[in-house]
Amino acid sequence: MFEIGRVAYTRPHLLADTAEIAIAYGGYDQISSNDLLTIIKSTPRPDDELLPLEEEDVDDNNVEDGLDGAEINAQEQSYIDECMRQIRFRASSFGSMYPFVFDGDVLSLKKRISSDNRVYLFLLACARTRSFKIKGTPQRLADAFEKICAECLRRIVSSHGDVYMFGPNSSDRKKKFSSNLRKAIPILASKIGMRLKHGWERNYTSSGDGKIDLIGVYNFDNRALGLPVFLGQCASIEDEQQWQKKRLEAKFSSRSGSFDYLVEPQGILFIPGCYRQPDGDWVNSDLVSDVVTIDRLRLMAILKGYSGMRQLMDELYEKTEIKYAA
Repeated sequence: MFEIGRVAYTRPHLLADTAEIAIAYGGYDQISSNDLLTIIKSTPRPDDELLPLEEEDVDDNNVEDGLDGAEINAQEQSYIDECMRQIRFRASSFGSMYPFVFDGDVLSLKKRISSDNRVYLFLLACARTRSFKIKGTPQRLADAFEKICAECLRRIVSSHGDVYMFGPNSSDRKKKFSSNLRKAIPILASKIGMRLKHGWERNYTSSGDGKIDLIGVYNFDNRALGLPVFLGQCASIEDEQQWQKKRLEAKFSSRSGSFDYLVEPQGILFIPGCYRQPDGDWVNSDLVSDVVTIDRLRLMAILKGYSGMRQLMDELYEKTEIKYAA
């Protein structure tokens, strides 16, 4: 079961996702400006959707107080216009990897879907997990996204490095570490060229992942501290305010009470959304600061040409049981 649900139509990058996912998974053959306007008007609206956060909605109509009907329509149309600019940017930037055709402000799915297109459509689903209503699907999509991120990190670290999935249910955790977190942490420290500080055990329980999704290391010397290490956190969440916790967890300094290191590892935040303005810059650079942020555009650029991607996508589509429009 699939439901579009609430539409964050004041944010062009999220409204563009709405248009795309409505076609890919929501039963729409195409999306025009009029279709988007219909979706906007039918969406459940949180009180602050059209309001500055500091302003109270006195007349309780979910829009800025004092606007008449024509002004509200004009405001909604401006959101659609910005969304169309966003879609044009995507069509240009993703090139052949973009699975949609944008012709005369009408968006539709390509008739022939390539391997790269399948990756895009899967990342689109990962960016909007709340729309998939079958029990367990959102979590399966989040788990699948971690696997995609792990492959991306392997491309960054290169074939000479090692990448580990540290989640408690991952095969790496069971085979290379331990399902017991307190046993797994010392093994992890030795693999990434670090030592543990006295009393580190107090900072961890026996369960969980220690707020570590992925670890990459280029291990050219296991006798001294100071290896190139990458800490990856994966956030299958569409709203940037909600993935801030993951961004902060990607900073290794938050673990300085437990790990002794000479060089702070590079934090990486993986997000399945296309967090861009129509000029290609970040929507809000403050919300991606202090870490390397890898969004949909960067993910696909890094993974393009990876020979194992087709097999991985076959596996992930089967496990998550999602199907895009044929």
